[in-house]
Amino acid sequence: MKFTFAGVRPESLDRIEKFIFAVIFAAFAFRMIVAYMTSGSLVTIFYLFDQFLVLGFILARRSTQAISLRGDDWIAGFAGTLAPLLLAPPGDSPILPAFGILVLMLTGTSVHVMAKLTLRRSFGVVAANRGIKASGLYKLVRHPMYLGYMITQFGLFLAGPTAYNFAIILLCWSLFIWRIVSEERLLSEDPEYKRTANYRLVPGLF
Repeated sequence: MKFTFAGVRPESLDRIEKFIFAVIFAAFAFRMIVAYMTSGSLVTIFYLFDQFLVLGFILARRSTQAISLRGDDWIAGFAGTLAPLLLAPPGDSPILPAFGILVLMLTGTSVHVMAKLTLRRSFGVVAANRGIKASGLYKLVRHPMYLGYMITQFGLFLAGPTAYNFAIILLCWSLFIWRIVSEERLLSEDPEYKRTANYRLVPGLF
């Protein structure tokens, strides 16, 4: 028997989702600020800013009645959103010059921010339907936000590869795929979703 939130009001689930993420983000921010004060690495503070944008969009988004009640969808949503907060500051042996890494991370951040600006207050953690979007980057792929996250995380990894961060990034990317499956299961119930882009992350590939 699968665990569900049947019987819980969607408005309550929405508030619970925001509260949990805000608490965990506070702990992440403290860790990154301490690391920045120790190392002075701009990559560390940039990644903190990148995740702060995620928090801002979550807190500002509108509520919905069409939120998944499936326990596995909640696990996928929170695990996929919180796993990037487990990434540690980069090591001491960057693969690329700092400028190249910052450009890569800025590209990834720009992609996921543009995706969020298209979603605006429709952004969320758990699979939900807050309105189907097919404009902006969503004309090219169905999940440009996850693509942006992956580019940014790859940049952080290149700033100083460690076995720990490699393992966390593999976890993050696996969870992104899980979230895509969860979201598409719910969104496919809306006839409008059938008219969105043909590819999930990379045009012509996936």
